[in-house]
Order: sequence, then C-alpha cells, then structure tokens
Amino acid sequence: MTKERVDQKPPWPIALALSVTRGDFSASESTTTPRYLGVWYTQSPDVVPWVANKQNCFLSSWNSSDDPSEGEFTFGFDVSTLPQLVVKSGSKVRWRSGPWNGYLFTGMPEVRSNLLFNFTYFSNDEEVYLKANPTSSKIARLVLTPEGNLRWYMWTGTWTENIGGQTDACDYYGTCGTFGLCENDNSPLCSCVNGFVPRDQQQWDLGNGTTGCIRKSQLNCYNDGFEKLAKVKVPDTLKYWSNSSINLEQCRQLCLKNCSCTAYTNLDVTGQGSGCLQWFIDLIDIRSFPESGQDIFVRLARSDIEVTDNRNTNTKLWIIVGVSLSVAVLIIGVVVFVWRNKCIKNGESLAYSVAFILL
Repeated sequence: MTKERVDQKPPWPIALALSVTRGDFSASESTTTPRYLGVWYTQSPDVVPWVANKQNCFLSSWNSSDDPSEGEFTFGFDVSTLPQLVVKSGSKVRWRSGPWNGYLFTGMPEVRSNLLFNFTYFSNDEEVYLKANPTSSKIARLVLTPEGNLRWYMWTGTWTENIGGQTDACDYYGTCGTFGLCENDNSPLCSCVNGFVPRDQQQWDLGNGTTGCIRKSQLNCYNDGFEKLAKVKVPDTLKYWSNSSINLEQCRQLCLKNCSCTAYTNLDVTGQGSGCLQWFIDLIDIRSFPESGQDIFVRLARSDIEVTDNRNTNTKLWIIVGVSLSVAVLIIGVVVFVWRNKCIKNGESLAYSVAFILL
C-alpha cells in the first residue's frame, strides 16, 4: 500500500487517541492501481478507515483487500422492519442482529458479554442509532470485510480482533427457512418448531434446511393456542405490530383474536418484561441462544398443542415414577440396615427379621 500525505486534518470532526493523516493512497504497490483520497491512522498506516468514494449513510465493504472501491456488501440499520442492524448483498439480507429488546439485539449476545463497550440504543420516528461507549481509553474500529463479515478490532499497539458479527452457520439469514429452528450445537443444524414438519423431506435429509417447515395441522383461528419457543433470536419482523404500553397477557389476547397473528412476545424484556410485539407472516431466521435468547409464543392448532402437552405430561410422569421408586428403595434400604444392626446386636436371626420387615 502506497500513500502520499496531504495533511493531518480529517474530513470530519474527530477525537482519537491515535492521530490521523489525510492523503491519497493506492491499495497495492502496482503503478496501475487507482489512487484514492482517504484517511489513515498515523501509527497504523496500513489501516484506512475512511475513503472519499464511500457513501456516508452506511458502511460498505471494499471490493477486495487491495481494492477500496465499493464492494458487494453493506452494513447499517434496516428501518423497513422493527429497527435492526443488517448486512446485505445488494437487497438480499445476509445477516441481521434482530431487534433491540431493551437489553440487547436478540441476535448479538456478544454485545452484552463484551466488557470493552457499554452500548446505548435509541430509536424514534425520525432517527435510530447505536452508540458504543468505550469502558477504557482503547481505540476500536468496525470492519466489514470483502467477504461480508463484521469484525471489531481493538488498538493495543497492534490491531487485535475483539468480537465479530457472524460467528457460525446459524448466523446466516434463513439457514433453516420458515418455521425452522437453527441450533449450532446440533447435527443436523435445523429442526422444525413444534407443530411443524419439513416442507421438503428429501432436501431436509440432505442437510438443506432452507426449504423450511409447514404446519402439521391447519389453524382454526379462535380455537388455536400458543406454545412457548424458549431462548431464541426472534424471527425477522417483515410484517409486525408493536405496542409499548400493554403487558404480555394483553398481547396474547390480542394475538388470539386476530387470525393473522402468528406469534407474539414482549417488546422489552428488562425487569418483568413489558410491551407487545406480534408477527403477521411466516416466521423466518430463528436460532437458538440458550444463554441469552428471548421467549416467543408461536400460534398452533389446538390439536398440535395437545400432542405436545401429552408428550410433556408423559415425560413428567416417568420422572415422577422414577423418583418415587428411587425414594422407596432408599427407605427400604435404610430400614433393612437399621434392623440388621439391631438383629446383630440382639443375636437374632437376620433372615427371619428381614422377612418380617418385608411382610
């Protein structure tokens, strides 16, 4: 990478622990490679965080590591849904953060486990933003790679990777299709939400879950019910309704009365939870987050809920039977032990005494 310094003033107001230099540069040593106006860190001249030909409304990837012209991928807020961060290839979503639930973006648990930033989210009818407040004096930068992956880097004398956006196969949009659940620790990755079966069993058996799932039973509107899907990244809000002033039970009742409502959850999960978020479309891009996911309630036909309830009841029954037998055996063992010691002490026949106990 070759550069020619112009001055040390960046093209926008900025305060950094690292000084910056503005000038023209080439991303490779070749004399035929185009030159661009950009800004780079003086202490780290191989990193160019701003290029003049970039649009400012979103972050764009480079075309390649040595070509800073606009690449295939962009990153920014999508406000056509409930506001969320997205990486897109053209108009196609590659990855999404999920909406903010008062605590975190449901698809970015690493935001809360990251100790280097305190994140602040703000949204109203006119603007939406996410502010990363550093907890130390360390400098960070966010990179969208030419391959479409998000990476955070920290300056510690050199740039070290801290957290990333996409970390596994379940992070990619719609891996398991509609009404499919992606679980990264499972093999295969995809399974259908309770009450659903694979749309294309042959593709499913081949490991292609993108065809998604369909209902086992048709809905009957007012006789339907809901089943909890626990600890997940909430589905994409392509068609939704939200209200911040009602509680979860009120949300459930409204969803039940609307035959088009496919699922509901709290809008905000802080404290005891509040607000209402409802879906009015097939649910897509659901993945499991056992430690930090959010509970949603999926509409099912009553018959499918009863099957699930019976299965859960049978499981609980076997657990109760197993525990009861274990306790009974333990009690008998203690009684036999006490009588044995008593018999030995008194010189009585052990076999006769045990038989007496069991009778």
